[in-house]
Amino acid sequence: MRRIFSFRLIVTALVFLFSAAAGAADFGTKDEAVAMVGKAIAYANQVGIAKALPEFSDPKGKWVDRDLYLIVVDKAGNRVAHGQNAKMIGKSYADSIDVNGKAYGKDVMDSAAAGKGKGWVDYYFTDPITKKQLQKSAYWERSGENIFVCGVYLR
Repeated sequence: MRRIFSFRLIVTALVFLFSAAAGAADFGTKDEAVAMVGKAIAYANQVGIAKALPEFSDPKGKWVDRDLYLIVVDKAGNRVAHGQNAKMIGKSYADSIDVNGKAYGKDVMDSAAAGKGKGWVDYYFTDPITKKQLQKSAYWERSGENIFVCGVYLR
């Protein structure tokens, strides 16, 4: 009887460990967000920003990876690309405020205007998978007249 119980306990533990590892792979990481922004900037520099923006805004394209997607903001603070919601294109990123009243878009724009070339901003946002408000950390990097942003949900 003890052997059966021990065997079941081991199997249960293994199933839990493998499912937790598989679940973690379903979501992007901070390193992947930084890499996506770097690749997007290199791509925009290679093909030109006008050609790149529609590709960055394609929710089924190569610039969307699980819960990672790009946002590109112009010098006026408006979104010119959005990989998850095309309705956001043309709308102010600078006016973005989370559910707790944090003006995260203004934080990014102010940091970029102050000469910082890159950084992170933390805020809360609706998780597209669970539909719950989760903490999110977005990496941003300025390139020319634009700011490239990619965020990760802190699960």
